[in-house]
Amino acid sequence: MNSWALGRICNYLKPTVFEENAKVVEVGEPLNAMLYIIAGSMQADLLNTDAGEAAPSTSFETLEKGMFVGEQLLYWAMKTKAFNDQPASFKTIRCTKKVEAFALTVDDLKTLALSGDIFPMKFKVRLLKIASQPKISEKLEVIFLWMAINGVSDEVALDIMFGISQNKLEENIDAEVDVNYIFSVLDEDGKNIMRSHFCMETLKKVKELQYMDNQALETICDYLKPQMFKENELVVEAGHPLNTMLIIISGSMQAYLPRDAGDAGPSTSFETLLEKGMLVGEQLLDWAAKTKTFDDQPASSKTVRCYKNVEAFALTVDDLKKLVLSGDIFPMKSKGEV
Repeated sequence: MNSWALGRICNYLKPTVFEENAKVVEVGEPLNAMLYIIAGSMQADLLNTDAGEAAPSTSFETLEKGMFVGEQLLYWAMKTKAFNDQPASFKTIRCTKKVEAFALTVDDLKTLALSGDIFPMKFKVRLLKIASQPKISEKLEVIFLWMAINGVSDEVALDIMFGISQNKLEENIDAEVDVNYIFSVLDEDGKNIMRSHFCMETLKKVKELQYMDNQALETICDYLKPQMFKENELVVEAGHPLNTMLIIISGSMQAYLPRDAGDAGPSTSFETLLEKGMLVGEQLLDWAAKTKTFDDQPASSKTVRCYKNVEAFALTVDDLKKLVLSGDIFPMKSKGEV
């Protein structure tokens, strides 16, 4: 299970407290919650019924900080088909000292499993049910093919598609599958995973962002929007204001440097090919980190044109300004300076 799925479980955990000698659960009773102990201790009484013994005997197990109670609920949630066969505890558990814990209730665990946030194979079954209509089935296949072509693993593809909306699929069933279309059929969680998958590693390599933690980088990702460019389309011309920073996820662009006025020949010279995982307009970050007024928007030093159709994620200059003014990035830059 990846970090995102584990984070989703954490979102459902609720604090709970048990006093000394309180009974937590009795053997044979339904397990209603899984507990993670953060302070105190419990004692589990295990009933032994070996055939050679005259009477059942009891052994003890101490449960302390960092240990789980009722973790068999996870195995049950992964395997059950109907959720009407809730397991019973095979231990009697009582507090030996006051306990503080985080609890995942059986109802919240059911919500997580049915949403597909955990145990993706269960979600795959839900997708198969959605795909009972031939047109939707075909569309899902094309979406997963797009993911594979663009280097998205099966596991991450399923994570992205957790938020798929059948209604949105049906509304635009004949639309071409590209980054814009996929975004249009996902909820925010799916969009966030997709942006993070394609953009986080690229952002980590940018000089101005290298010392930022993942939370700050994820905040940048939250503002990224999908954008498409056709073959030969002009992206930005040298000397014109930079309005957007782009992270290329498929296709390629060519960057040209302007020649000096006195040079013979073409007005520009080819400099470099920009491909998947590369940035266009990253100097906006250096500008945002240093500017005091935001009225000195930089101009592009290059002319950039699409060589092949491009799918990208874009951070607009307006959204970059919001990020800086909020303090979400470049925190040493005080609001007073801008």
